[in-house]
Amino acid sequence: MALAALVLGVGSASVYAGGDDRGPSQHKPHKAGKHGCGDKCEGKMKIVLDIPRHCDLDIPDETLTLTQVQNGSWTDTGTFTVRTNAPYRLDISAPRVLNGQGGATIPVRVTTRHESGGEYNGRYLPSTKNADKQFNVTATVSNDNYSEADAGLYSGIYTVAVRF
Repeated sequence: MALAALVLGVGSASVYAGGDDRGPSQHKPHKAGKHGCGDKCEGKMKIVLDIPRHCDLDIPDETLTLTQVQNGSWTDTGTFTVRTNAPYRLDISAPRVLNGQGGATIPVRVTTRHESGGEYNGRYLPSTKNADKQFNVTATVSNDNYSEADAGLYSGIYTVAVRF
């Protein structure tokens, strides 16, 4: 009986001693932070937003089919648009000749112009702020070069890439 009273007494004392939180006292000594401790407490934090670069390149005219114009040359113009949120440049590779069957070639002149009319020269351009900036691509074969060519299909590949 005495043993039972002792066990019950110890068990009941432990329930009351810890209280509901069953932990040590909530009054801890102050721990100094990195910005000091005392009657003046202040600090700062930097807020950062990292917006990744983004571009869209749309090429609606995927094939330029040269047709004869008044001066006798053969030409066609297509477009592409660029939208970016950062300064960029265009990496352009334009053919100098159109290749035909059996190794035949015809010289071609390909130009890339801004929508404002100036020829693009490879320099960096400002961000479009997510608005479309249009470029025109014109391919021209002079009448002299065309008249000397054998019949057949001639083609070349124009590539454009946006580089940051």
